[in-house]
Amino acid sequence: METNKEVKFKIHKRTRLKLLFGLVSSLLLGLIPVLWADNLEFGKGKMAILLVGAVSCGLFVFTVYSLYKLHKSKYIGVRLTSEGIEDLATGSQVGIIRWDDVTKIKVMNDISNLELKYVVLVLRNPEEYIHKEKTNSKKRTLKLKNDFYGSPICISTRLLDEPFDILYDTICKYYSVYKRPEKV
Repeated sequence: METNKEVKFKIHKRTRLKLLFGLVSSLLLGLIPVLWADNLEFGKGKMAILLVGAVSCGLFVFTVYSLYKLHKSKYIGVRLTSEGIEDLATGSQVGIIRWDDVTKIKVMNDISNLELKYVVLVLRNPEEYIHKEKTNSKKRTLKLKNDFYGSPICISTRLLDEPFDILYDTICKYYSVYKRPEKV
């Protein structure tokens, strides 16, 4: 394998279809209650129906934004280069994790589903990557991952086309060009 080339792991088509289904259903669940509530008098459940419609419209906007970002990234979930690795599938915005910052690569089971595994990149400076995230909720998620898995960067194949073994082997091959990874 040539490690000076860029390797991309795409988002699974099933995930894209789920987002499209969510887009259509949130639009319908947003518009139907709003149109129906227009005929109701105030106090006859109109506010509750309008609230459901507003939440569904908000979900529609979020789904459109997610699809736009995926389309813009050409549906790439994980990208490996000679510089480092970038995980676009999780939605965290920490950018490229430089190979120089990775001290060890290990495999751990997902705490909520033991059949799923993560490639965990143990970092020299995890706080730096946590602080790169722009939103507080995602920063909190990265901190929790760091506390439980020993790193905020945990890559899974849950949304990717490729099986776990191929992802893990490819990451290890790229990493081994720079350091000898300790496989756990």
